[in-house]
Amino acid sequence: MDSNLKINELNDLTKNLCNVLEKEFEFLKSQNIDNFLSIQDQKEKLLADLSQKIIDFDLSASQTKNQPQFDEFFANIQDCQKAQKRNSILVSRKIDAIRGALNSLESKNNNSTELYNKLGKIKNSKLFKHKGFEEV
Repeated sequence: MDSNLKINELNDLTKNLCNVLEKEFEFLKSQNIDNFLSIQDQKEKLLADLSQKIIDFDLSASQTKNQPQFDEFFANIQDCQKAQKRNSILVSRKIDAIRGALNSLESKNNNSTELYNKLGKIKNSKLFKHKGFEEV
């Protein structure tokens, strides 16, 4: 296959990958998990195809002949890398927010709330069964 065709094929794959990453970001922003998960197979296939094409293609030998296409290819790869990093950061932040919410809920449901009596001693509300002298 002609090196010009191969580099154009690489450019098409990287553009498709960037489009998938943009869709992924939109799904993450809108918290549309079903659609987010549905495009993961497409993203994996694009990454596998792109990796195989790069391995099959001798980049260094063809780069000097097709410099403008290579510039476009490398720019597309950088765009994909930025989009993936942005998506990764968004996922990490959402996970942190969920963890924080879960921790907050767990601490509210914790029945071993510590209370202080008038003498400044800690008493456990579950252990304190008898009313009367200790409450004063």
